[in-house]
Amino acid sequence: MKLNIGLINLGCPKNLVDAETLLGFISLEKFTITDISNAQIAIVNTCCFIKEATKESLETILKLYQLKKTGRIKLILVTGCLPQRYKKDAFSELKEADAFIGPGKYSEINDIIESCLDSKREIRITSHPDYNISYRPVSLTPKHYTYLKISDGCSNKCHYCSIPSIRGPYRSKPWKDLKNELNFLSKNKNLKELNIIGQDITAYGNDLKTGMDLPYLLKNIIKETSVPWIRLLYTHPKHFKEELLDLINSERRVLRYIDLPLQHINDRILTKMNRGVTRNEISNLLDKIRDKTPQVAVRTTFIVGFPTETDKEFEELLDFVKLQKFDRLGAFKYSPEEGTKAFSFKPRVSESIQEERYHELMSAQKTISLEKNKKLIGQKINVLIDGASTKKNYSFYGRSGSDAPEIDNTVWIKKNKMKNENKIKIGNFYTIKITQAKHYDLVGEIVS
Repeated sequence: MKLNIGLINLGCPKNLVDAETLLGFISLEKFTITDISNAQIAIVNTCCFIKEATKESLETILKLYQLKKTGRIKLILVTGCLPQRYKKDAFSELKEADAFIGPGKYSEINDIIESCLDSKREIRITSHPDYNISYRPVSLTPKHYTYLKISDGCSNKCHYCSIPSIRGPYRSKPWKDLKNELNFLSKNKNLKELNIIGQDITAYGNDLKTGMDLPYLLKNIIKETSVPWIRLLYTHPKHFKEELLDLINSERRVLRYIDLPLQHINDRILTKMNRGVTRNEISNLLDKIRDKTPQVAVRTTFIVGFPTETDKEFEELLDFVKLQKFDRLGAFKYSPEEGTKAFSFKPRVSESIQEERYHELMSAQKTISLEKNKKLIGQKINVLIDGASTKKNYSFYGRSGSDAPEIDNTVWIKKNKMKNENKIKIGNFYTIKITQAKHYDLVGEIVS
C-alpha cells in the first residue's frame, strides 16, 4: 500500500514555494500526498527567521511527535530553514525528527523517506542551497493565485537579519528556468494573480551577466503569460529603479501596489541596521512613487525596539508613519538572532518597552487605515473573490488590487438574495460597491 504524506508549511510565501517544489519531487507511484490529518509521514517545512518562528516550528514538531508515539504517524521529516540554519547541532538534539533536509536536497526526498523507513535517521544539507527545478504540480494555494519565486538568498547583510546565513548570498533564478515555470503555471486557466517574490526582488539580475534586471524580467513575464494581476512583493529602497515605476504605469496588468519594507526612518538606526539608505533618500523615493504612480498602494514594514533605539528615535518613526499615512503597514518587535551583528549590540530595549512601542505604532496605523477605508464608501472597486464566508452576514470575501494574499485587507460581501449569489464563482473578479468601512476591512455589495 502507498503511504500517505502530509505537509505543514510555516513562514513566508517564499517558503510556500519551496514546499510546493518539495512535494513536486515526491514519487506518486510510491506515496500519496494528502492532508496532514490523514498522513503517515509528516513533513514540517520550517521557518526560523525570528525567535517566534523558531518556537512555532519546534512546537509543531513536538505536537506531531505525540502522534508518532501513538503509532498514528510513522515518520517526521523536518525541512526548510531550521535544518539549514542549525544543521547537525539541532539534529542531534531534536531526536523527535527522523530527517533534517535542507532546501538544496529536496530532489532526494524519495531516497530519504526510504532510508528513514529502514530505521535510519537522515541529515542532508548543502552549505548554500541551489535551486531544485520542479514545476510544482502540487499547489498549496487556491487555483486563482500563485507565487513566482525569482531569487533565493540575500546579499544586503542587514545587521538584524539571519537570511544570508541561512540561505546564502543572493542568487537570481535564470530566465530559462523562470520561463519553463511560467509556461507550466499558465496551463492553469483559472490563474488570476501572479505574485512575484524573493528576499529582494529589486536586486534581481545583479549577480547575472545577462544584463536582465527586474523591469526587463517583468516585460518578459508579461509577454509569457496572460494572467490579469501581477503583484510585486519585497522590494528594497536601496535598489528601487525609476524604470520600475515607468513599467507599473505603462502596464495595466502590473498592480499599482508596492511592498517596500523600510524597517526604520532614523538615520542613526538605519546605519546601525546597515540598510544602506537615509531618511532623505527614503522620503524622496516615496514622493517619486506617489507622484509618478497615482492611486498606488504602498505597504511597508518597521522594526521597533532595535538595540539602542531611544524614545526620541522611536517618536521620529511614529511621526513619520503619521505623516506618510501608508496604505498598509506591518511591524515587528526586534528579535535578537545569534550569528547576526546586531546580536551583540547593547543596550537592548526591554521587552516591555518593545511591546509598548509596537502597540503605539500599530494603533496609529489602525487610525490611518480606518480613515483611508472610509474614503472608499460609495466607490466601486474591482475585487477578486477568495472564498465563501462562514460569517453570518456575509456570503463571500475577496481582495482588491491593493491587497496581497494572507497579509492585507479583506473585502467582505454582504448577503443579498436578490443578487443571485449562487452564481458567484470563487476566483473570479466582481465589481463591488463599498458600503461600510472597518479598521482593516471593507464591506460591500456586488454590482456586476
